[in-house]
Amino acid sequence: MAAGPLTKTAQARLNERLLRSEARLQAAVDLVGLSPYTWDPATGALEWDARLKAMWGLQPNAYVDHDIWKSAIHPDDQARVAEAVESCLDPKSNGTYAIEYRVIGIDDSVERWVKTFGRTTSENGQPVGFIGVALDITKRKRGDEALRESEERFRRFAQYSLDVLWILDLGTMQLDYLSPAFERVWGEVPASILPDFERWKAMLHADDRERVLAGVQRVQAGASAVQDYRIVRADGAVRRIRDTIFPIHDGHVRRLGGIAQDVTKDGGSTIYLIEPDKASRSRLTLLLEGAGYTVKVFKSASGFLDLAAVLASGSVIAQIGNSGGEGLVIPKELKLRRIALPVIMLGDAGGDVRFGVEVIKAGAADFLPIPYTNEQVLNAVASLRAEIHVGDEDDRHVRFARARIAEMSQRERDVLTGLLTGKTNKQIARAMGISPRTVEVHRAHVMQRLAAQTLPEAILKAAAAGLQPIPPHDGSAPS
Repeated sequence: MAAGPLTKTAQARLNERLLRSEARLQAAVDLVGLSPYTWDPATGALEWDARLKAMWGLQPNAYVDHDIWKSAIHPDDQARVAEAVESCLDPKSNGTYAIEYRVIGIDDSVERWVKTFGRTTSENGQPVGFIGVALDITKRKRGDEALRESEERFRRFAQYSLDVLWILDLGTMQLDYLSPAFERVWGEVPASILPDFERWKAMLHADDRERVLAGVQRVQAGASAVQDYRIVRADGAVRRIRDTIFPIHDGHVRRLGGIAQDVTKDGGSTIYLIEPDKASRSRLTLLLEGAGYTVKVFKSASGFLDLAAVLASGSVIAQIGNSGGEGLVIPKELKLRRIALPVIMLGDAGGDVRFGVEVIKAGAADFLPIPYTNEQVLNAVASLRAEIHVGDEDDRHVRFARARIAEMSQRERDVLTGLLTGKTNKQIARAMGISPRTVEVHRAHVMQRLAAQTLPEAILKAAAAGLQPIPPHDGSAPS
């Protein structure tokens, strides 16, 4: 039975529902930031709203067509976009068009990312229309890029750091990350520990385990902590660890991070003695061990240099002939390889002052001419040991600052760089295009990360870590 014509009342209700439906659709579109558009594949005609034109760097009343659309596509993305268009026009396909690509604003030259989805309609195997929606995803893409850059900096830092960097997932209670230094300190390859946090806990010294795990629980509540504890390696060696543990916030504390330093008190107490002569070797070993040092003996410079890169902190004593010879290779090679093992050279200068100067120029920390006394040897070693401890403490602070700067967001580092150049909050805000209040928030985070109580202290730590201020190109703030 055929339906009769709609009454005026029914038609009015239908129109009202249609208007409400369109209003809801428009509200949803505006809420998400979508821009609906149409394209006529035959004529190239486009219908864009003002928001979509803005993505192309155009004014709301600007004319657009297929050629204008195509002209703004980033050169590196043009081939990929053309392939996607060709695919959606292919009668054999389902007509779907979905892609993310970059455009360079026609009037403002700003690079933006666009995500678009649409579908082609066809008649008799020929495309006759296209409707789609587009979304500006520039902010998300830039955030993703900043995250990738941050992760890459973290990986580079972790690869070369002498400290162990680690990340623990609190949901799975598994380690997400262990830096390469873990093998050197813990004596285990990271891959063997990552899936088994219980194994890591088992390596904690029995007398320290309960205290360490309680500290981890406190950090889960949101507070950072520094813990000193011992580990027992599989080879029976006991190492002392200083671990800076901090929560990683993502709305909630879902992960913990840490920077673990090996602070075992053997730095400087080990002497590497390189002496081919058995009698001299025995005499010096007896002298140094009697003074409380641990002596590791090498009969040749080549044998020592083969292992130098993996040796613990300490001092080197080496004999040198009056012609230099193999002995001078030791300080030269250590200096060339940047291995921080200070060298005391013992040798017969034959009364030639220039000989000792050449030894120091080669990279030796001290030179004792033959004949020397036992007291002179012990004083030289004690002096170097004191310098090692001072250097280790300085390096610890520098490593801490570098690690904390590596954790900062790009905006936090930009604020810190601005502070290094002596800029005020307002000047930094103007240069970064943000509000002074936002600068204050980032500044507070910077101070907290660097554990600095005052601005001069934060600046000194940042400078010691190697952060350099970027000088302006001219006297004006960047736009």
